[in-house]
Parts: sequence; structure tokens; C-alpha cells
Amino acid sequence: MEKINSFKIDHTKLLRGIYVSRTDIVGGEVVTTYDIRVCQPYKDTPMDGAAAHTIEHIAATLLRNDEKIGNKVIYFGPMGCLTGFYLILIGAPDINTVWWHMRNIFADISRWGDCIAEPIPGGWQIECGNYKFHSLDGARKIARRFYSDILQHDPSERHTTYPNDVSKVVIICAMECEEKLLKDLRIEGTSEIHLIRSGIGKVNAAVATAQAIDMFEPDVVISFGYAGGLGDGMKGKMVFADKVFYHDVWHGEGNELGQVQGSPMYFYCANENKYITKAFTGLLAKPLVYGTIATGDYFVESTAMVNKIANIYPGTIAVDMESAAIAQVCEKVGTPFMAYRLVSDIVGAQDQVDQYERTIKGE
Repeated sequence: MEKINSFKIDHTKLLRGIYVSRTDIVGGEVVTTYDIRVCQPYKDTPMDGAAAHTIEHIAATLLRNDEKIGNKVIYFGPMGCLTGFYLILIGAPDINTVWWHMRNIFADISRWGDCIAEPIPGGWQIECGNYKFHSLDGARKIARRFYSDILQHDPSERHTTYPNDVSKVVIICAMECEEKLLKDLRIEGTSEIHLIRSGIGKVNAAVATAQAIDMFEPDVVISFGYAGGLGDGMKGKMVFADKVFYHDVWHGEGNELGQVQGSPMYFYCANENKYITKAFTGLLAKPLVYGTIATGDYFVESTAMVNKIANIYPGTIAVDMESAAIAQVCEKVGTPFMAYRLVSDIVGAQDQVDQYERTIKGE
């Protein structure tokens, strides 16, 4: 049984702060879960249950009555381990925004019943399933400590980015010119980085991936290299893929166009790891964009093909020759997969081939 994402975080290294726990698409809407980590696991004493209950009542009430984000709030409540709370919002407000709201809310809780002369919201028998299980004094102490130690300060990377849970990384490149770009790559928190040159195309990439997984047992496999961009303005950007697929596969009735029989239509990538992204963007100095990558064993250079891919597979922003093959191998053996691809040329542009050749020569 696959672990859920929150169980993959090394809680022995986790500090107090606010983190993005996960992002999901629900009914076409982005839904983001935030980890409001009030206690440091295995260092601080977990929250008293009654105090956490009181914080939940007050914070949920304040959030839902907030003019700016009240209509985005789905849920606020304590974790079972009692070291923090989960906040679930519609959309993807950035950490700075959430930090600011939590700062105000925990400041208010720390003064509740004193400077803020209000009873505990929903604190009566008819309003709550366990109305005697409250501790306002305990809630105020927890809120005061979290506010004074953490929230009153500006958000820092240490308190907003989960500790890196990726120790061993395999990176698959097709060509020597791509491999050379990463010769100085360093990823904070990783103990091993194995850079593999596979050769161009799906079969070469799949073989290299299978061999690398067997040899190194990595925590993640990354597809890296050049890609063609779909749309003006893509050249020079780096794509982080949400998912990848084949644009040159058709296995007959009962399968979608692009689906290998017995495999999913799309191979979904692991959640973005900020340490890895920071390493790639810092080394290569390219702006990062997010979208879907299509893989096929030929150089896409016609506008007609671009239109076909875009119409059949909305959200596709780049094409390459390896990523889906690498992802398929990873999917078969249960190894997380990511793709970072540099856009070398704009597909369908009059000078596309010249763009590509100049890019791979480093011009």
C-alpha cells in the first residue's frame, strides 16, 4: 500500500512553521492543504487535546469570517498527532499570504477572553459534541508561544519548506551537451546524484532508467534535457512537468490515443521538491513553468502536429523524446519520477531547427 505524502516527510527534522502539504485538483478546482506545524515533533510536548479543540473553534470561526479568504476555507482542524493543524483552502494562496493570516489569528487566540472579550465560539452544549472538552488557558499559551517564536517573524525557508526527503537521485539525460549542463549540480540534503547519459529516444531512455534503478535504488528519477516548446515565448524556459504521455502511440480499440495498453494514459510526476527545483533553477538560471510534456520518437516540427497535440491533449506545453519512457519504467517499479526540460526551440517556427542547433551548441 502506497504511503500518503505526509507520511513521507522526515518528522524528526521537521521544524515549527507553515508548509504546503499537498495540492489537488477537485472538480476542476485547485485545492491546497497547508500544514500549520505548532509543535516540533519529538522535541516539543504535543498539544493538549482540549486546548487544540479550543484553537480549532476560534481559528475556524475567524477564518470563515475573514473578508479576504473566508470564501476559500474548506477546513481547519487538528492533526491526530496533536503537533499542528491542517488548513485546506480553495486555490493556492502563497505561503506569505497564509503566514500573514495565521499570524493575525494566533495573535487573536493568544488574547482571547482577555483583550478580546468573547466566549469560545461554538462552546455551548447545543453547538458542540463535547463542549466540556475545552481549555482556553491552554489554547492561549500554545498560541502565544507559536506567535512569539515563529509567526511574528517574517517567513523563512527553514520554516516554510519541508526537510528534503530525497537522498539518492538519478538524472537521465539523452545527450552529452545536456549532461554537461549539470556537471556542477548540487542538491541540498541529497547524499548521491547519479547522472546517466542514455542516448536519444524512448528505448534508450527506458533501458538506462531500468538499469539505474536496479543499480542505485534511487528515491527519485529525473528526466532532464532539451524539449521543443509549444507556443510563443517558451524558448529559454524550463518546464517542470505535472504529467507526461506518449503522442506517438495507438494500441487500438479500448485504449486512448497515446496510451500503452496496460498502462495509464498519463504518467503523473511526483510533487515538486523545492530543494531540487532550487538546485536546477539556481544552476541553469532559467525561469520555471509548469505543464504537461508529450513524448515521441520523432522531431516535431510542423504546426499541424502542434495543433493536433494541443487539441487532443490540452495543457501540453512541450515535447521531447524520452520523458514518458522514463516515467513508464518508474511507474512499473514504483519509483517516483520528475521531469525538468529546457525549451531549446519553438515547434513550428520558421527557424526551429536553427534554434535547436544553436541551443545544443551553447550559443
